[in-house]
Order: sequence, then C-alpha cells, then structure tokens
Amino acid sequence: MYTDCWKGGDWQVEALDGGRLRVLREGTTRGGLRSRGFVLHLAPALVRHPEGWMLVDPGLEPAWIRGEEDLEFQPPESGLRQQLAERGLEPGEIGDVVLSHLDGDHASGLYDDEAEGSLFPGARVHVQRRALDWWEHRFRSKRRVRYLHRRVFDALLACEDLVIHEGTGAPARGILLRQTDGHTPGHQVTLVGEERPLVLGGDLLSTRASFREGVVADADHDAETADRQRRELLSEPASGWFLYHGLPGRRILATRTSKETEKNR
Repeated sequence: MYTDCWKGGDWQVEALDGGRLRVLREGTTRGGLRSRGFVLHLAPALVRHPEGWMLVDPGLEPAWIRGEEDLEFQPPESGLRQQLAERGLEPGEIGDVVLSHLDGDHASGLYDDEAEGSLFPGARVHVQRRALDWWEHRFRSKRRVRYLHRRVFDALLACEDLVIHEGTGAPARGILLRQTDGHTPGHQVTLVGEERPLVLGGDLLSTRASFREGVVADADHDAETADRQRRELLSEPASGWFLYHGLPGRRILATRTSKETEKNR
C-alpha cells in the first residue's frame, strides 16, 4: 500500500512536494545500460513528533539551479513556505532539520536565497561529521560536487545551531538517526516511531527500485556497501519506508508484515 501520509502513535510523517529535477547527462551506468538523463521527484518529509516539528531533507532551492546547463528544475505549484502555511505552520516553527546527506537536491532547500539565510530560523540542523569532512575535502578543488554548490556548503558550516553527529543520533523522542555510508560518506537514515518505525532512507532507499537485491545505483559512492545496508534495513521490523524520489501519491510504502513486504518488492 502506497500513501503520502503515515501515522504511528504520536508520530506523523507527510510527504511534501519538492518539484522535479531533470538531470541532462548522457553516459553508461555501472550495469552497462546507456543513459540519456533521468528525472528525480523530490519529497521533503514533514515530521510531527511529541516535542514539535521536524523536516527531513528540505529539497532544492530553485535559485541554486541557475546557470547549471546539465540540470533543469520544475518547481512545485506551491513552494515549501506556502505548503507549510497551508498546514498552519510558519518556517520558524520547524525545530529540527535533518539532512540525510548534502547532495543539493536534498540539502539546498535549507536556504532562502532571497533572504540569504536559513529558511528555518532557529532550527537545529542535523548532519554527520563524516559528511562534512568528505564534502570539505572534495570542495578543495571544485566549486560544485554532486549537485551541491560551494556556497550552500559554506552556509551550512555557518549555521548557528549545527548539530554534528558521529554515528547514531536522537534529535527527539522516538526519532533515531543512523549513519549509513554506502550512498555517500556520512549519509544517514531517519527512523520515526518507537515501535516498527517508518524508515526515511534518504538516497539509500529512495525509490521502489531500491528494494531489488543486488541493485547497482550509479550515484552510490560505495555500491557494495550501499546494497548491504539496504538489505540490513529491509530485514528489520518497520511499518513502512519513505521514498524521497518516489512518485507523487506513492512516496510512502506502508506495510505491516514481512509477507506484504515481499509482495511489494
């Protein structure tokens, strides 16, 4: 069963609309298939928990895409600020922002380009130390790495309330962050709920194709490790999986039994 909103006890997760990013890149995938580019649907996750509100992977800041010839962005009908307002929320009410990793289609939406600052003033921003170290090393010789521009990374480092985790983190009751380095060093997944949590897999588990054993994702930094981590996550008790790059209306794969999990793979 697919849905765009999940509720488990005192925790609720809703998929917002982050628009579509088209990557205009030709080449050959690791599986030997010819690629002429691809489209990524983006879905920031709005999380309600007993202590307040959280946003996981705020998506892409449209201004960040300007001047990038190999990328095209189709923004959603309503921006992130308006989508929050439609739910009775102001950006300042978001207490925590979790970045699964720092690819621009997941992380640059943290910033309001017009205001030249964070879209979520006062929010604690959660990231893994290994992610910061890896991107900083890569930026020594480049202005853009994996769809992330240097200026966005610099703004992240300057964040007033940056929470740097080393492995496991617990930003709020019933929410667990776990480091999973396969997709990128310092990538982290978010588990929401105390029993049979919802798994927000970032780019480790981001589409239905991620459920196939032995799948090779061209964007994975370490494909073997990524596949092993996917298998480990899928073997654990969960009420469902949030697919960041899933299609609208099919962002959350919710299941109650392992039998149903096998059926949906």
